[in-house]
Amino acid sequence: MQVVLPKSWRARLARAGVTLGALGCLAGNFVYGNDAVTLAEQAKQRLQNGAASAPAQTPAKSTYEVYQVSSLTSQDGAPIPATTYEAPAAPAAEAPADEPWGIKSFLPQGMQDNGFTIGGWTAVGVTLNPQGPRDGYNGPVTWQDQSNKLTLNQQYLFLEKATSTENKDFDIGGRADIMYGTDARFTRAYGLEDSINGSQQQYLTALPQFYAEVAYKRTKTKIGHFYSPVGYFVVPTTGNFFNTLPYTFQYGEPFTHTGFLTTYQATDNLAIGGGLIRGWDNYDGRYADLLGRVSGHVGALGTLTYTFEDKSSLGLVWVWSKEPTGIGSGDSRRDTSNRFLQTLVYQRALSDSVNYVFQSDYGQQSGVFDNFGGPSVGAKWYGVNQYLFWKQNDALTWGLNFEWFRDEQGVRVGGFQPNFAPGNDGLGLSPGNRYGYAGNFYQITMGPKWTVTPNFFIRPNLRFDWYSGKAATGALPYDDGTKGTQTLFATDFVLTY
Repeated sequence: MQVVLPKSWRARLARAGVTLGALGCLAGNFVYGNDAVTLAEQAKQRLQNGAASAPAQTPAKSTYEVYQVSSLTSQDGAPIPATTYEAPAAPAAEAPADEPWGIKSFLPQGMQDNGFTIGGWTAVGVTLNPQGPRDGYNGPVTWQDQSNKLTLNQQYLFLEKATSTENKDFDIGGRADIMYGTDARFTRAYGLEDSINGSQQQYLTALPQFYAEVAYKRTKTKIGHFYSPVGYFVVPTTGNFFNTLPYTFQYGEPFTHTGFLTTYQATDNLAIGGGLIRGWDNYDGRYADLLGRVSGHVGALGTLTYTFEDKSSLGLVWVWSKEPTGIGSGDSRRDTSNRFLQTLVYQRALSDSVNYVFQSDYGQQSGVFDNFGGPSVGAKWYGVNQYLFWKQNDALTWGLNFEWFRDEQGVRVGGFQPNFAPGNDGLGLSPGNRYGYAGNFYQITMGPKWTVTPNFFIRPNLRFDWYSGKAATGALPYDDGTKGTQTLFATDFVLTY
């Protein structure tokens, strides 16, 4: 069935968005929203640490990832000295009203003295869908996938000891994260959280990171389970401007890796890295084929970040691994095939208050299941993601995101609609006809991030989605499979500590 949208404002917006990339390369220093740390420096730090760094007040991948979380620590004031009359000392002063508070003080003093910190956040969101789909889901839009329903998206905690070699040559640290909520459905790794979640459904628990890190001079090595350094969006919601996911991130990129990643700061401007992994979202070598078999394949990960003199930055990540084909024939040579992904992120300022981000992805895999009836097909997926941010004042920043994502053979994007039948982990398709979209997905998201206090922010946004292409099953992506367009109003409320 061929589904082609008529020429309209959507088509014009799509063409305008694709050309926006050329405009972003014209000028200036890049500073993200109302954060004091530049995105260029964040990107540099991401690859130094083999993971994404979050904005200064929101620890996170920023694509990728050891997260700097000092901004989430408690801001303890000094004790008030005793008076000249030897009155009892007053209690410690409270943190200033304009400073964030945290839960670091709950750690034993010995751990704090040795560089450990603890933090987290609570994110609650709701997405209004005027179409009111009967199944209650927003098609392939995820994280905020449930329509007209308030959900706990992320209850997140982390414990970290960041490494530093500024004053010494050698250091050891690490990090452990735990997440509960509806977003945990998307971030689990094969073979890791199965025994934790049991028969739970919408609300699950994920262990997205637990790794040790060894630092020596200009080199850092992360060993364990960690966020993938690909792309611009990150799993920790505090590291993103919007609370809904782009198609690029949900369907085109891995969330986590298990293995090791070494990053070397070659110069003040150039960081390079590489490591060995067990593929995409894979913990113990298992993968989701039809036979439930175990794979011992090893993949490779490479990173590069260059920060220019004007503080703009360019980041590249490559991932190669053997991944399931979806065929499950019993022939081990056909159960997995080569998958390659490259992501590029460029960040630059257009003025003192307007900032631009350009991201492109390209992925391919050979010999995967063909949703259109063939024995197998070589799959390709690629797209462009662009962001503009305008800082109105210290509390309010406005964002605009345009995305084009093409699933060329219709093997990546599926309408998310959980199947809670006995024995299903909640991520199956029900009724099973929302897949096989060989075509183009577009979305425009716009809205502000309002920092009400240093520990609390709100992210209301308006999102338009549309699809142009053919559907293998005849069911369109949105509104119970009946429409090729969708409008959403989403918001969330995030408390950090």
